[in-house]
Amino acid sequence: MKWEGMREDIVKYLICPSCGGSNLVLRVRGRRNSEIWRGWLRCEVCSSNYEIDEGIPALEVAPPKKTRTCKKCRRRVEAISRPWPSLFGLKGELVVCPLCGETIEMRKFEELAEGERDHIHKKFVEEDFSGNASIYEWGRLIVPTIIYGFSYQALAKMTARRMMTREGMFLDVATGTGLVAIEMGKISGRSQIIGVDLALEMLKLGRRKAERKGLKNITFVKGDAEELPFKDQVFDGVACQVSLNLFPRPERALAEMWRVMKCQAKLVMSVVCHPPKPNPLMKAFVLVGEKVGHRVRYFSDEEIMKMLEGLFEDISTQWHGAAMLVEARKSE
Repeated sequence: MKWEGMREDIVKYLICPSCGGSNLVLRVRGRRNSEIWRGWLRCEVCSSNYEIDEGIPALEVAPPKKTRTCKKCRRRVEAISRPWPSLFGLKGELVVCPLCGETIEMRKFEELAEGERDHIHKKFVEEDFSGNASIYEWGRLIVPTIIYGFSYQALAKMTARRMMTREGMFLDVATGTGLVAIEMGKISGRSQIIGVDLALEMLKLGRRKAERKGLKNITFVKGDAEELPFKDQVFDGVACQVSLNLFPRPERALAEMWRVMKCQAKLVMSVVCHPPKPNPLMKAFVLVGEKVGHRVRYFSDEEIMKMLEGLFEDISTQWHGAAMLVEARKSE
């Protein structure tokens, strides 16, 4: 079985992220050759609908509803929650009227409840990466090498080689533009690769890259790493490249990766950590990132090991600049 974009076969592996139900009904609005190009998935349990755009199903939990009175429209509206960006990162939340675009309320990040913080954090990351998808493609070739001392491309190839020791189904969490997923797809054309990410524009770019390379064994899904929209014990391996730092609840993301992995499946993950011998530029960048509002967390190697304990075994690590490459297997 080979996939090109979204095919009907993928539905049997998916669950509704809102309620966890597996009864998803596919409705097709348009096809391109053999692939589903536009349509939607409907959950028969909770009636949630998930759109398919350019062959990419958007499977994420709906944001919490905020009913507010807009002073400009003078009516009660179901307001939209948006990130309140600052010069250096995320400042808080803007509650906006969907009719006129007027800002109804502004709240600093520290004033939000825990669930609201998680949502606005993810929305901030999603919009930031979606809005800079093309720039990211070029920036990743230069910035990590100068600041963090590792190459995204080299790390992706290393991750793919360590992961693809057999054929099967594999998941790339926070795939972005599909760097790791594409490398895995090139190694094993008979394996099935799924890349999941919150940033739709990044996924669209990844899909076009895979298409240009003639890789038909990769499909992309818009979804949340902390609420993975897949059934239990589906994947023979899970990869995640330098993204754990961006998740509000990294422990929850690791638990979700564990859930969707088969017994003894392999985890290959790289994480930006405080390295044993950081250079001055790296130390300054980490300090700025942690202190001025980027909402990016830099781990110690002890923190990573503690999060992995109980979920994974046969854990090994290797440093590449500020990136710690982790290999492990799912504990039974």
